[in-house]
Amino acid sequence: MNTNSLASTRTVSQTIDVVKNSPSSIFTKDDVLNLLSSISNGNGSMTKAMVDDLLEQIERGIHNVDSEDVVDKSTAEFSLDGNQIELDSIDVDSSYIVDEVGHVVNHWYETNFE
Repeated sequence: MNTNSLASTRTVSQTIDVVKNSPSSIFTKDDVLNLLSSISNGNGSMTKAMVDDLLEQIERGIHNVDSEDVVDKSTAEFSLDGNQIELDSIDVDSSYIVDEVGHVVNHWYETNFE
């Protein structure tokens, strides 16, 4: 599935349905659902095209994040399973991702509303 075209092909309500049926990630499903619901129930000042553009920019911003900045390799825990080494856990700096998304959203807001 090509995730680059997802934002432009789904409505907010379709995206809400997908998020409800998806596993959670760094942002909780409730966070994403609340955001999408607030957009879809808003006062109409944001068009679907604007929402799609914002989602595409967030996706690009997250895609461009360097994994070196997101994970703390020193916290990695491994185990052996036969002849395979498995990564059991690693800490993720979610604040870094939130900051990056915040920069994208702020830039988008300034471009569209100021």
